[in-house]
Amino acid sequence: MRYDLLIFDLDGTVLDTIEDLAIAMNHAREVCGLDPQPLEMVKAMVGNGIRKLIERSTKDDGEVDKDRIYREFMSFYDEHCTDNTRPYKGITDLLKTLKERKVKIYILTNKPAAPSEILIRHCFPGLVDEVRGNTEGIPLKPDPTVINGLIERSGIEKNKCALVGDSEVDIHTAKNANIDSISVSWGFKTRAFLEENGADIIFDSAENLKKYLENQ
Repeated sequence: MRYDLLIFDLDGTVLDTIEDLAIAMNHAREVCGLDPQPLEMVKAMVGNGIRKLIERSTKDDGEVDKDRIYREFMSFYDEHCTDNTRPYKGITDLLKTLKERKVKIYILTNKPAAPSEILIRHCFPGLVDEVRGNTEGIPLKPDPTVINGLIERSGIEKNKCALVGDSEVDIHTAKNANIDSISVSWGFKTRAFLEENGADIIFDSAENLKKYLENQ
């Protein structure tokens, strides 16, 4: 196997989180007197962290208290982030295979740290070596600061690392960090969108990704 370290995005890559994200977003909107939004609209707005999601969600709502919406979102989501979230088909088997082959598995996400850790413990106990969710004040992907730090601490050469993700944010993060980018189309973005945004290689199923990695 070519890679000794695989860094996975979370939302839309290993876990289908969109229903719980949309429910939390609409809970926060309703508490703050705003109308709910359809799931597909919320799906199109995720990828750059919760504060950016709120900014996109409220751009047509006039003057709103975005900090209050953020607090309401996080309070609700921390309690309900596992309600409807599940691994994508074949992901658990993929991670188990990588673990057996001694490949380090990291999660790097723009989702806040607390729910990220809750979700990985709940869905993939014992399968992930490190989870890095966002902490306020730390740069988000596609800034390469965090991913470069993770790789440096791992002691693994960059030519043995790759970032697996479902969005243009992950493509740009990998390129900014000068590591291989692997895109997946089962998440929140389409294959056409990924191709338009410079994807190097795209997989439509975890099974095909597993075969590719096993044959490297």
